[in-house]
Amino acid sequence: MFLNVLEHISYEVIRNIFIEAKRILKDKGIAIHFIDLSDHFQQQDNSISRINFLRFSDNEWSYIAGNQFAYCNRLRVNDYLNLFNELKFDIVHVEKTIDKNSMDKIQDGFQINEKFNSYNLEDICTMSLKIKLRNKDN
Repeated sequence: MFLNVLEHISYEVIRNIFIEAKRILKDKGIAIHFIDLSDHFQQQDNSISRINFLRFSDNEWSYIAGNQFAYCNRLRVNDYLNLFNELKFDIVHVEKTIDKNSMDKIQDGFQINEKFNSYNLEDICTMSLKIKLRNKDN
């Protein structure tokens, strides 16, 4: 069984978790993570897209899902990759699942919030990330 939890944790806390993970990861140890990057509300309401939550500003999203029951950080693939590179992890393997329906939706005019304008289409439309990390210092 695999659990997806990182998307339910704030960036600052994730950063601290990985600082500690780097400290305790044994020599040649591997950290494997599965991250669900999709809008979790879509899992109960198939009338919305898997990228629906990216249309909201941070303030709007905080109002909708900024609580202990529905929190989702909306980080994208490159946010995680940049963090792991900053912390000097060796990224051994990356596997992304890109949602073609989300790509089509954006190309058909779906508007994401300006916060996400700097992300490329693939990053916006990646729905899951499997990543294997190793401590570069070991």
